Amino acid sequence: AVLESALEVVEETRKKSSGLSRDWTSLGILLRSLRDAITQPLQKLPVIVTCFVAESIPIVLRPAHPLFQPVTSFLLQRPFLDLNEIPMLYQMLNSGGASWRTERDWCIRMLKHAPRSEHDRSIFRKRHVLSLLMATHDSFSCGNDTSCSILQVLLAFSHTPSGSVYLVEQAGVLAWIRSSLSLLSPASGGKDRLGTSGGAGAGAG
Repeated sequence: AVLESALEVVEETRKKSSGLSRDWTSLGILLRSLRDAITQPLQKLPVIVTCFVAESIPIVLRPAHPLFQPVTSFLLQRPFLDLNEIPMLYQMLNSGGASWRTERDWCIRMLKHAPRSEHDRSIFRKRHVLSLLMATHDSFSCGNDTSCSILQVLLAFSHTPSGSVYLVEQAGVLAWIRSSLSLLSPASGGKDRLGTSGGAGAGAG
C-alpha cells in the first residue's frame, strides 16, 4: 500500500512536471521494480535490496548524475528486482567505465548497511561478497576512504556469531589480516598496502 501510494504521487508529479531537472519516470520504474518483486502481504524485504532502492532514488531523479545511466539501464533490463541477489554487485565492483571509482565506492557504501539479517548474510555468503571486498581492499586502486568502508562492511558482518564464524572459517579473514599486517611491518621494507615506501627514509632521494 505504501509503494502504491508513492507511485501515485510520482505519477501525478510526473504529469505536472515540465522540467528536465528531475526524472520522475525513472523514479517510477525504480519503485515498480521493488513493488513487483513482492509476492505476499507483509513480506520481509532484504536490507540490501531496500538499501539499493534508497541509494538509487537521488540518482534516478538526476539525469546528470554519473550513475544515472548504469542504474536506469539495470532497472530497464529486468521486470523486477531479485530479492535473493545484491543488485548490480559485480557490475559496480568490476566496472571499467569512466565512472568506475564512483560506481565501486557507491556499491561498497550500500553494502556497509546491509548485513543485518540472516537472509542478507546468506546472500553475502552465496556471492562471496567478503572475499571480493578483501581483494578490492588489496588492490592498488583502493584508497583510504574505500579501505575504511570495506573494513566497516567486514565489521558489520561480524556482529553475529554466525557471521564471525563465516569470516574465520570460510572467508579467510585471519590469513588476510596477517597478510595485510605483513605489508606494514619493518621486515617488508616499509611497504604499505598500496606498495609505496614508508618509514623515515620514505622521502629520501
